[in-house]
Amino acid sequence: MIPINEAIETGAWLRADFRPDNSLEHDVSNGGNVSFRFRVSGFSKIDLSMVAQYEDLSVGLDSNIWKLDVDVVNLNKKEMVIDVVRDRLFLADDEGFEFKVFEDAHLSLHSKFDSRLMAFYILRLPPKIKRAGAYTYELPDDFEHGFLIIRNGELREA
Repeated sequence: MIPINEAIETGAWLRADFRPDNSLEHDVSNGGNVSFRFRVSGFSKIDLSMVAQYEDLSVGLDSNIWKLDVDVVNLNKKEMVIDVVRDRLFLADDEGFEFKVFEDAHLSLHSKFDSRLMAFYILRLPPKIKRAGAYTYELPDDFEHGFLIIRNGELREA
């Protein structure tokens, strides 16, 4: 587990490696691990009242939604869909509770709240090319010290 604040402060690139377990991942694995690297550039709470037509969100205004800004590079020999990253990049709290990417089509696409959210909504990543975007996470109110984890894989400094 890598502390989110530390990842932002150092600006370090992190590498994720894991064995494929679904068809999206098998398509890029070349028979081995699936790998990508990423760098976290920001982590901030979203004020949902600032979202245009917030009544169309799938959650209430009092929800605790955070945005994680990242740069991602595909390290596989083949193009991969961004869903591979979304499905593996989790946040965890001090007690080990895990939180997956929160998806809301209105927040990411229709409201035009933040172009970084749109960037990863539907995207294919060619090998070795950096792409910038953001993911959102719905977190508990007492979430203080978050950690980055790769579900069923390994995460380390690149």
